[in-house]
Amino acid sequence: MADPICPALSETTSEWLAVPKSMLSRLLYTNPVCLLSTFCEAEQLDCEMVQDEQPHQRADEIAKTEQPGAEAQEIVQDTIVEASPHQVSTTTALCSRALMTITWLTATSNAGEFVCSLNRTRSSYALLKRVRKFVLNVPVKGMEELVRQIGSCHSAELDKYERFALDLCRPGGGPLSPTALPSADPSGLLQRDPSELSIAERKLVQHTRREVRRQAEAALLRREQDRNALALRCCVAHLVCEVTSLCEESVAGHGLFCCRITHAYVRSAYWDGKCFAPRDPTTPPYLTFFGSGRFGYVRAETETEQVKLALLLSVSGQ
Repeated sequence: MADPICPALSETTSEWLAVPKSMLSRLLYTNPVCLLSTFCEAEQLDCEMVQDEQPHQRADEIAKTEQPGAEAQEIVQDTIVEASPHQVSTTTALCSRALMTITWLTATSNAGEFVCSLNRTRSSYALLKRVRKFVLNVPVKGMEELVRQIGSCHSAELDKYERFALDLCRPGGGPLSPTALPSADPSGLLQRDPSELSIAERKLVQHTRREVRRQAEAALLRREQDRNALALRCCVAHLVCEVTSLCEESVAGHGLFCCRITHAYVRSAYWDGKCFAPRDPTTPPYLTFFGSGRFGYVRAETETEQVKLALLLSVSGQ
């Protein structure tokens, strides 16, 4: 089944793989074009606005409000550039979210650390200062026009997710809404009277209880890790990142964010265990950017190219 945003993507590329922590920086080695997504529930924005010591318009009024109500919500909307709240389909909570195209980013270590540059007038800039968490989504060939359009409009004026009918998910392709854990007790042993169980069944019960506990702990950890993490299902990599520091001194109107990739997921067709690149020539390449509206592509080598490279290496080794 083809992806409605990028028809070249099919279900053969839909399996998501978690990237080992020691390999996280490799996702940025080729400087891919990314769609930076940010999201925050309004309640969290209220709390962070009160705690933030940075000077903002009417911030002193928020600090004096012990229990923010409708009036405080208006202040939040006045202060944050991402003023208009939007509603995620899986929750009734008001939220603020933004989406932008970004190419000015580069790895600074092999520990997932990198820097990126954002225009200070961008809605994402203001929201990132509050949330300090975001997702880098990597698009592929066939999505060039979408990338251009996302970069040419402003989240303060419209909801880009709705405008471009983007299918949203948690990083790694999971659903936005919490899902029930799979049953770790398929045989129903935990429901039976312990006195009726054999020794082997009692040992199995102990193992089952440990498995239930392990799954619950893993689900809670994943949920906390992906809080405020909104990803695009049409992309081939999701990098969950956090801001570690910010240099607000204007550099040609831009601020420099020092960030760290906390965890990431890549579609199986783009990850061989060490390298982030299409594994087959028929797989859509992902994008880099030359400027002036021109894109470059990271693609898989053809068999002919592999043979030529092997010949060159053999000749140079003689």
